[in-house]
Amino acid sequence: MSSRAEEETIAPPRAVTPAVPGSSNTPDDRLGARGAGTTATGVADVTTPRRPDDDSATLAALVDAGLSRADGGDDAQARAAVEAWLARNAALAEKTVDAFCDFSKRLAKTPGLEPPTRERDAAAFLAGRADWESGHTGLLHLPASLTDRMKQPPGAWMRFGPADYAGLDFSWMRELLAFDHWTLMSVGPLRDGRDVPAFEQLIPNFVTMQQWAKLRLVKGLHEHALAQASVEVRHLASVCGATSTLIGEMIRLSILLFEREFFEANGLPLLDGTITPQTKQDARAAGFAAHQFLLTGVPTAVKQKALACSPMRCTAMVEAAALLSGLRGAVPRVRDDLDWLKAQKPCEPALFERLATSPLLSSLPTVDALEHDGLERVLREMVDGGSF
Repeated sequence: MSSRAEEETIAPPRAVTPAVPGSSNTPDDRLGARGAGTTATGVADVTTPRRPDDDSATLAALVDAGLSRADGGDDAQARAAVEAWLARNAALAEKTVDAFCDFSKRLAKTPGLEPPTRERDAAAFLAGRADWESGHTGLLHLPASLTDRMKQPPGAWMRFGPADYAGLDFSWMRELLAFDHWTLMSVGPLRDGRDVPAFEQLIPNFVTMQQWAKLRLVKGLHEHALAQASVEVRHLASVCGATSTLIGEMIRLSILLFEREFFEANGLPLLDGTITPQTKQDARAAGFAAHQFLLTGVPTAVKQKALACSPMRCTAMVEAAALLSGLRGAVPRVRDDLDWLKAQKPCEPALFERLATSPLLSSLPTVDALEHDGLERVLREMVDGGSF
């Protein structure tokens, strides 16, 4: 679930899951977690040098090993191009799954990235409070006059005073502590909305949650209760990530990283579990890579291994379902892969089913679009960033 650039950000890699045109969902990447081929503007490049170890050299060689491009023309050519892209993706997935799993296992041990439990659903609590795409505003909607001042100049929100958030009720963030995940199809506009292609499904506007998190940190500082504010902010981040959506996961990482920035800007010691810019980059890359090990043509054993070790298992299955659903009209055999994924028990079966059976796209995605955040580019980011 991705969208156009938002406050003080660079455009992150595009997620596969649905986003409506004009979506405002974009995680705040201001601290410079790099997308493939991009660098943050106006901030220090915080990626780390590539480590000259055997894993990096091996993966770099694998990524560089004969991955030619293909372009689609008419329908037959477009189908052939997509089939060729799937074959290249499958070959690369088979070669790199062990390196991906080794990396993912190390990442899973990183403090601050613990996977959420899935016992108490926040859907009924958040459905009417959250903003959703396409103008569905909820009780937590913030006025443009406030959100505009939060963005300009960059980092303006960190200098806010009590008057800037006066009248806002933050009690819902404490109440949210009673829940640990958020199913989007059980209650709310996504469940009640019309059936459209996977890439056009309604999703929450997670940026609203990001803005509330910033304001909560400011309020906590002014009230000398920043530790409690951080508890609530981190939990909000976790719930956003536990929506089985890639944009939710990216917003989670964004919130966790600007918490660090806020503490550093105020000269405060960092709390246990504070993530680093490198950790955010690593987790983001792993999130964008994971679902591509689950696509058509990838051997079943490779899919099983990647799914078992993925740090964002729920999201990987949803992302794969969205992409495969979009291809099933031109590549009928992707239906078998959707059936296989369904048998692996997605975290939110209703969301998976909605995406897997959604109407076909009016036209095939181009190979350029598929390669924009394809496995080759994401693995290259991991190599260049020193993650492998």
